[in-house]
Amino acid sequence: LHSFPTRRSSDLHIAADVATGRAILRDHTHIKLLLCDATLLDDPAQVAKEIGQRHRPPKILFTAGFDHPVVVQDGRIRSGIELLLKPFDTKTLTARVRDILAA
Repeated sequence: LHSFPTRRSSDLHIAADVATGRAILRDHTHIKLLLCDATLLDDPAQVAKEIGQRHRPPKILFTAGFDHPVVVQDGRIRSGIELLLKPFDTKTLTARVRDILAA
């Protein structure tokens, strides 16, 4: 687990694996956004469901290098899913994070 203070009033927590990520979500109730590579999870839909059951669930932005079936169905992004396809640059990622947090 890595935690970094940021220039703003938020911290950045980085998990190297799913178990550590779940521990972060369990122990830190103030998390506003989860950025997660959908292709690295066994079941991204289950993770999203578990997160959605929290008192104050964070918003989720999935990334993927291709149209992952958990986030894309019949060529369309599933309802309620935020997806950022790879490759992307820092400017694009920053803009999407700002847009999602502002919504």
